[in-house]
Order: sequence, then C-alpha cells, then structure tokens
Amino acid sequence: MNNLFEEASPESQGVSSLAVKGLLDACEERGIELNSLMVIRHGCKIAEGWYKPYGPEIPHAMHSFTKSVSAMAMGIAEEEGFLSLNDRVISYFPDKLPLHVSENLKEMTIEHLLTMTCGHEGETQSFMGKDGTDYARCFLEQDVTYKPGTHFAYNTLGSDMLGLILVKATGLQMTEFLKPRLFDPLGISGYSCTRTHEGFEHTGGGLFLRTEDMARLGQLYLDRGKWNGRQLVPEAFVDSATRSHIRQERNEWNKGEELFAGYGYQLWLNTIPNSYRFDGFYGQLALVLPDQDMVVALTSSTMRIDTLLTLVWDCLLPSISDCPLPADEKAERALREKLGHLEIIFTRSRKRSAREKEIGGKKIIFPHNDYSMIPENRVWLLEREGVPSRGIEECSFVFDGETCRMTFRENGKETVLPLGMEGVPLEGVLNTPGLERHILALGTWLNDAVLQVEWRHYMSANHRYIQFDFSGEEPLVTFSETPNDIDRGTDFLYRPRKTFLCSLAVKGRVG
Repeated sequence: MNNLFEEASPESQGVSSLAVKGLLDACEERGIELNSLMVIRHGCKIAEGWYKPYGPEIPHAMHSFTKSVSAMAMGIAEEEGFLSLNDRVISYFPDKLPLHVSENLKEMTIEHLLTMTCGHEGETQSFMGKDGTDYARCFLEQDVTYKPGTHFAYNTLGSDMLGLILVKATGLQMTEFLKPRLFDPLGISGYSCTRTHEGFEHTGGGLFLRTEDMARLGQLYLDRGKWNGRQLVPEAFVDSATRSHIRQERNEWNKGEELFAGYGYQLWLNTIPNSYRFDGFYGQLALVLPDQDMVVALTSSTMRIDTLLTLVWDCLLPSISDCPLPADEKAERALREKLGHLEIIFTRSRKRSAREKEIGGKKIIFPHNDYSMIPENRVWLLEREGVPSRGIEECSFVFDGETCRMTFRENGKETVLPLGMEGVPLEGVLNTPGLERHILALGTWLNDAVLQVEWRHYMSANHRYIQFDFSGEEPLVTFSETPNDIDRGTDFLYRPRKTFLCSLAVKGRVG
C-alpha cells in the first residue's frame, strides 16, 4: 500500500491524544465493536489502529459505503461525456420496460437514483430470493408511487442500477472504469467487488476496501475532488454530492437522529453542521468534517450507528483546536500503547469434554432447510444472487489434540475447517458464491454438553456462533452472529438466529 498521508502526532495537528484514546475506550465500554480506526487532520495521519485479526492490508466489506463510490463513477462519467445525470433511466433499458410505463417512471433520472428519490414507496426488495432475477427489469417493474425527486426511500437496487447504467454508457464495470481514473491515482489497490448472478458488480454494496482507502476517498471529497493537485472528481459534482437534496421521513426503521440530517448523492449528511459521511451497514464509515479539516475512517461491527457517531462527536470534537496543542508525551505514549494492542476477544477456553469421543467422526444430520452455516449468506449472497440453496445438509467433527477438523456440507458442497480447541483460533477459508472468505475459527466447550464453534470473518463485520447441544437424545444446533443477534441495545428488526433439531448418525463415521 502506498502511504500517501504524512504521519504526525495528534497534538501537532490540534487534536488531543487522550481524546482519540477516549473514543476507543468509550466504544469498548458501550459494547460497540470497532474493527479499525484512522484519523486524518490537515491531511496528516494522526492515529491508526486495527483490532486483530483485522489489519492494514486486509480489505474489509464496505456494504453501502460502495454506493458513495458508485456515485463518484457517475460524476466522472458525466464529466467525460458518457452520460448526463439528467438522462432518463428508461432510456438505457428499452428492452426491459414494463407493458405500461407510468408518467413517474418516465420522469425518473440518474440524479433521482443518486438521491434515493426514485419515487418508490420503499426499498425495492422483491428481487431477493428469485433465481435468475433480471435486476433492471425487476427495478423498472416496481410501482413508482411518487413523482421522482419528492420522496426519499432508501433503495439499494436503485444503486445497483447506477452500475448497470455505467456499463451501458461506458462498457465497463465500476471498478474497471474507476481503476485508471480514481483508484490508481489514489494509490488504492487490493480492492474487489462482488457480482450478481448476471455478472454485474454489486454497486449497491459489494466493495471490499482497506481502511486507508476509505480515508483517502474521504480526503478526496474534503478537498472537493482534488488529489495531489489533480482533479479526479469534478468539483461541481462533489459540491452537489455533499449537500442535502432531500430530507428523510421518520418511520419504524429510522430512529436515529443521524438518519434525518439530509441526503446527498449516495451520501448521508450528519447532525454536525457542514459534514457528511460515506456509510456502510454495520458501521463502515468515512466521516468528513470540512470545518474541522478532518476525516475519520472506521470499520465496525455494530447496528448502533447513531450511538457510534455520537461517541465520535462527543469524544473528538471538543478536543480539536485551530492551533497545535502542547506536546503531551505521556498521552501520546498511552494512545500508541492502546492502538498497538487492539484485539477482538474470542470466547475463553475451558476444559475439554469427554463427549468428544462420543461424537467424534459421526455425522450430524440436519432437517430440510434453506439456511446457511455462513453468516448473512441467506440474506446477502444466496438470496441476492439468485443461487439455489439446498441449505445445510450435515456436519461432523474429528478431534485431534489441540485442534479439531469440522466438515460440513451445504448446497451439495463440502467445506473443511480447522478449529482451535485450546483457546487459539485457527485460520481457514469459506468459499461462498462469488466470494472467498477468510476466517479464524475456534471450538470451545461451554459445558460438558455444549460445544460452541466461533468464526470471525476478518474481511467483514460478521462473527458467527454455532452451538451444538448434545445434552438430549438428538443434537440441538443454534446459530447466531454479531452484530445482528448479540449487539447489545440494538432495536434493529433483522434477526438471523435459528435453531435446528438434528440427528446424530449411528453409522457413517468420517475421517
């Protein structure tokens, strides 16, 4: 990775080291899991840290942070004459139109996609779970209830439409288009983007970027599209992208104050005046604060974005000075010590169980289901990409000293993962449709009858817990994951927790 930010002490740039450390401490005290943090002030990197196993060279799932990047692509494409933000959406898909094209649909433009004001009642999610879904046709068939530009409704499929339009206009996928125009000049590499079953990049949420990449994109917008003297994104587009075009309406899903400060071009405005953010699910954030000349990049695993943002404002902003602060060697040392010892805590190990001999090598047979061992797979991968799912079929354990080999079959495919059994997680790889996920895996006996398998996906926010309860006649297997199930204090309605009553095969030993 090219290190393009000059490093400096927080105090030299007018920020208190204790304030940065206080933010980390406050997140831990409130049970908000950060995966990484980077703070940029006056173009200098004043703090950076990653919670092991996350690291500076490991790309992280961006989720809807991707939307802000896809918006940049549209701004650049317009500047180069490939398209206009005033273009009608239907003009790009003449072969995908419904039998009746409503007046509201006719009026929908690319800019309406950018501002989430397409005119739909709510998010267009009916495409989820359909095999072979035609994304463009599905989007265009949705009822356009409101006159475009008058009603905000968060719309990931609308963001995917931006990527489809970009391909129509330029012949290139988003990352292909942006590589020479944005990523290479910014020194961003090692990125990837998941694709739909149609082969198109998921421009509504598929990017994987590193923390410093996020900070560079934030700094680029802070500098109104200019990087090292070169205008990468048109200044006028940045100005339009970062001002409010619509105010969100309150509803049962949107309860945090930070969701009602306004929306730009695939960007959220903050409650802090004259500031905005690139915002991805579970807290993948680049906070841009022009009045403070600051960018804060965070990767996280939390549903409580409002609380996280409040902690950033409360901890950092009061400490900021227009002038350098007096050097504070003790505070700087405490911050360096904190940043150098960040780590995700796995479940502590306890003594092993005699049941290992009883279950070792036997197949645990699952009832018919459409679930997945893999966190979020049913929601964000299998359902979204239209991949048929036969669900989890079986799994087994072979115990060998300090390790265990876990084998499971899902959708007809077998995966083998090593589990650390003495408190030290082991590295493995999960191959999911269109995406290879690296994990650390740990097995822990919570008591003599309950084995917990713990997976940390260190390229994403997801941490999977699977508990196998062998106390009854048949195994009871319960799935949960962070942050959806276990993020304390969240009121978000999505809950993937699920339990299956399985059977333990008498025959068919494996391994």
